[in-house]
Parts: sequence; structure tokens; C-alpha cells
Amino acid sequence: MKMTALGLIEVKGYVGAIEAADAALKAANVTLIKLEKIKSGLITVLLSGDVGAIRAAVDAGKEAAEKCSTVISTHVIARPHEETTKVLLQPKRNEPSAVEEEIIAQEQSVVEEQSISIETTVVEKNVQSKSGQKHIFDIEELEGKKVEELRRLARKLHLKNVKQNEIKFGRKEFLIGILSDYYRKGAKE
Repeated sequence: MKMTALGLIEVKGYVGAIEAADAALKAANVTLIKLEKIKSGLITVLLSGDVGAIRAAVDAGKEAAEKCSTVISTHVIARPHEETTKVLLQPKRNEPSAVEEEIIAQEQSVVEEQSISIETTVVEKNVQSKSGQKHIFDIEELEGKKVEELRRLARKLHLKNVKQNEIKFGRKEFLIGILSDYYRKGAKE
């Protein structure tokens, strides 16, 4: 991507960055490259376009952002070097690329499907025990689950005498305790 000019508006706060980007895009024929989040609430709005358009856009963005936020600095780079452009367009090292995000989403979907099938198996064991079949619950099954999975399972079972906040903020040991109590009671009935 060849840029004729690069405009930068650094703002404290997301609202100010959105306001700056909106005003800049409305003021001139420029393209928003991205909003770069930085630590401590700093966000840089990166714009590309012709030098004159970028200058007008940066000025308009700065003026608009000052109404609702603190503008840290603005800058226009005419004809940025190709290496500068590469640095701006590549994802951060700790942020996944679009392809990596897709892979992560697929893996999470598989994990959720597996956890749902495990939960169904556990619930079926409990139902079988209530129907008169002898049931010995394996606590290792519960200990192998993540806290989120235990919370989800506890919510699905609508446990009596346990408040939703206790489930929401409960630690793993607590959740294992209430679930194992539930299954033990189910096995005795």
C-alpha cells in the first residue's frame, strides 16, 4: 500500500479517538488505517491520503477531539518510507493476525462442543442415578474441568440453596463441592 501522506492524532481516551477519526474522515478525502491502542488510555488515530487532505483532516480531528478529550499530539508525514508503512500495517506481536484469530475461534468452538458433551454426560449420569440405577460420581472429572465449565454446569443444574452470585464468583474448590454434593444427593435418591 503506497501512501502519499500519513496523519497521526494521539488522544487520551477512546471517545476522543473516535471523535477525532469521525471529524477527520468527514473533513477530507482520507482513509482511516486504524486506531492504535497504547497503554495508559492513549490511542493514536492513523490516517492516509494526499498531503493537503491529511493536513485538513488532522486539524479537524484535533479540534473535534479537544472538545471531549485531551489531545496529546498530532503529526503529518508527507511521503512516508515503505518500511514505515510496513511497521504501521503489520499486527502487533502479541496480537493475533486475522488468520490466527480464525484458528483461535475454531479451537474455542471445538472446546465448547467438547465441554457441552462432557456436561451432558455428567447430567445423564445424575438422571440415571435418580431413576434407580446405582451411581458413583468421579470427582476427578470435575477437577479436570475449568472454572468456567464448572460455573456453566452449576447454572444449568439450577442448584437449590446456592445463589447465582456464589456461582458467578465461586472458586474451583467451592464449585466442585456444591456439584459433588448435588450428585451425591442424586445418587442416594
